[in-house]
Amino acid sequence: MARLKPARPIWSDELRPVAEDERARRILACLRRISDQTGETVHYSVLERDAAVLVYRAKGTQRVAVDFQIGDRSPLHCSSIGKVLLAFQDMRLTEAVIARGLVKVAPKTPEFASFIRSSGQN
Repeated sequence: MARLKPARPIWSDELRPVAEDERARRILACLRRISDQTGETVHYSVLERDAAVLVYRAKGTQRVAVDFQIGDRSPLHCSSIGKVLLAFQDMRLTEAVIARGLVKVAPKTPEFASFIRSSGQN
């Protein structure tokens, strides 16, 4: 019986296109400029299924800051970036998020579908 070997990942660091490196460099440069001008920590997140995922950040100089880590996920209705990402999606995604339930994770987390629906211009 032949023994199966693990396949090489389809997407590895060696295969990453140069364009992706340039994109990351530009994003980080922009985040650093904003952070330098404001002193705030700046995040860049992407939509992944039903969450906002932190991909890049530039730390600010403020003494008090929320310390999210690269790879942290937050439900779309629970964070400002999640609401922004949701606002620019098809209304079907917004309705799917609402249908799964708007779990309250903090005192000001919106629990009402009308708030989430009115946040976007879909």
